Amino acid sequence: MPTVVRPMTDEELAAFLPRVREAYAEDMVQNAGAEYEKARAKAVADVERLFPGGARSRTYLPKKLIRSDRFQPHRAHALRV
Repeated sequence: MPTVVRPMTDEELAAFLPRVREAYAEDMVQNAGAEYEKARAKAVADVERLFPGGARSRTYLPKKLIRSDRFQPHRAHALRV
């Protein structure tokens, strides 16, 4: 099944960032032995540094992978960075 990569929409990014913060905090708790509150604070600060105010940044371009059997390569467009 073909895979297409495209930039996340603003709505997708807004839904993605809270999940990233939570997963990052949980990872620090489970794999580094961090206390949850400290891990959560670090996750919030680090994600804010990458996406100030929840907005896109020039240093990190979140993408969405789409798998589809309806993908038509001749209609695909190159992504601008």
